[in-house]
Amino acid sequence: MLMKKNTTSGNDSSVKTGTKSFPLVDFLVVIVFLCIALFCINLFRLDLMQTINLRNVEPVGTVVIRKNVVQRRLADRVLWDRLASESNVYLGDLIRVAELSAATLYIEGNSINLSENTLIRLTRAADGESLQIIMDEGVISISATEESRRVSVDINGRQVQVASAAVLNVTSADNGVVLQVSEGVAQFIDDGQTREINAGSLVALDTAGIERLEKSVVVIQPVSNVNYINNNTRPYTVNFSWTRINLNDDDLLRLEIAADRNFNRIIHTSENLNRQALVVLDNGLWYWRLSLEGVVFSDGRISVIDGAGARLQSPAVSSVFNFTEEPPVINFHWDEVNEASSYILEICSSPDFSAPQVHRQSQVPFVTNTVLGEGTWYWRVKPVFPVVYTGLSSFSQASYFSVEHITVEQIIVKNEIEELTQWFAAEIPPEIATQIATQIAPVAAAQPELPPVVLPPPPPPPLPAALNLQPARGHRFSMNDLQSQRSINFTWQAVRGANAYIVTIYQQTDGGRRQLHQTQILTRNSYSLQNLTFLDVGTFIWQVEALNRGQNGTINQRGIMAESAFVLDFQLPSAIQIEGTGVQDSN
Repeated sequence: MLMKKNTTSGNDSSVKTGTKSFPLVDFLVVIVFLCIALFCINLFRLDLMQTINLRNVEPVGTVVIRKNVVQRRLADRVLWDRLASESNVYLGDLIRVAELSAATLYIEGNSINLSENTLIRLTRAADGESLQIIMDEGVISISATEESRRVSVDINGRQVQVASAAVLNVTSADNGVVLQVSEGVAQFIDDGQTREINAGSLVALDTAGIERLEKSVVVIQPVSNVNYINNNTRPYTVNFSWTRINLNDDDLLRLEIAADRNFNRIIHTSENLNRQALVVLDNGLWYWRLSLEGVVFSDGRISVIDGAGARLQSPAVSSVFNFTEEPPVINFHWDEVNEASSYILEICSSPDFSAPQVHRQSQVPFVTNTVLGEGTWYWRVKPVFPVVYTGLSSFSQASYFSVEHITVEQIIVKNEIEELTQWFAAEIPPEIATQIATQIAPVAAAQPELPPVVLPPPPPPPLPAALNLQPARGHRFSMNDLQSQRSINFTWQAVRGANAYIVTIYQQTDGGRRQLHQTQILTRNSYSLQNLTFLDVGTFIWQVEALNRGQNGTINQRGIMAESAFVLDFQLPSAIQIEGTGVQDSN
């Protein structure tokens, strides 16, 4: 009996040892993680459905200008979206602007500028009609027109109601709230008390809601973060004017204009100012500040945009398009204009453009047209900028081309003239060769039985221009860029048929282009510029030409020049020594 019992006990023990039970804790952990995964999937589904449902919701406005990082979160949504120019915004949106960033919204006729580190929410006011902006922190500027819908700003329970045609600036920071009115009238409501703030006035409250009486100014012009359109080739004149708050008669101000936000590259200084100043600025992005004895009272940013028309590329001036049956398809192409939202193309049969046959708006810098008939045609292009920009753009200088209807016989004569001109030009001057060929060609065209003229082989056609040039046109290099890469790298797409390249760098000056550097013949489609000491702040044009070289080193075929441009937006020292944090700049 004992032996049987011991045997049975041994078997039971082996079964328990060989079988592992599933712990309850592990089971609970799996269940918890599955619930978390299902919860996240459901949040993603809800977020996706809200994005899809936006197609059926009427937007309240658009993002007209966006610089760097601007994000939007829809009402009751989890994820943040990156906003771009021309993005729609909706009621309930929570919008935040990151550091070194900015955005301009156009909502119901109001231009709303958001500076860096600003957080707002878009809602309707209690009346259900006017727009209300709930502001948490940052700086917001509003420009209203006579036709725009009323708007109010809520700053931690305080209300600012903007009247028609008013321009104001609201700052909410750790030390309190500041309201400045540049034009029109605004109503400031605090703790049930309504106060009217007229143009040229301000209200400054500390964190306890007590008004601060301190020296300051209210800038009337230019408005905060203004964008001027310069419609001619001359520099733009900016009028600065302001009202003085609690200043003594002998308190004279200082105005500084710089090319960077940290004022390391000051380009203009005006001293001993009372209430106004005139400053002439080139096209570009400029920063200004108004101060007294080192204390900055007001600052802002001015953007002067080139609105003097786009540079026309094709058809080239005095081009001739021949056709025998149907009018030709003509491709119009012009240079892209920075910050332009669209372009207006006009084509007319008279140089005064009194009655243009074509008036067409395009979102891209090219248009294809097939409706032009025989004759001489003039064309021009005007860039169109968003409605929040100040000023009007102008048309470019007009160019012209011709469309000619010719017969097959005329084509034969024309080809004969070209071939005979090339043949005679090898022995006699070109102008005499053209005269002789013009006389002989009609006879040669009418005598098909004549033996063919043996012409020397024509020169090979040029290689095509390189594409995908980097840095692309308009690219700006900051000090941070060179801190990380310590050079400027040029790349382009390899050209078919080319086995060599030459890169040339120019600086754009008031007197034209000045060549700074040209490489030896390169065997790859890239070049790294290591020595930056000959560069200075400004605009630089770089060109690359594709070549085909033979085994003996002779150039058998040259290429069409490809061109791009970049901007150095800081002051380079005589010898590049990159260390420290450098200068951060917002574009």
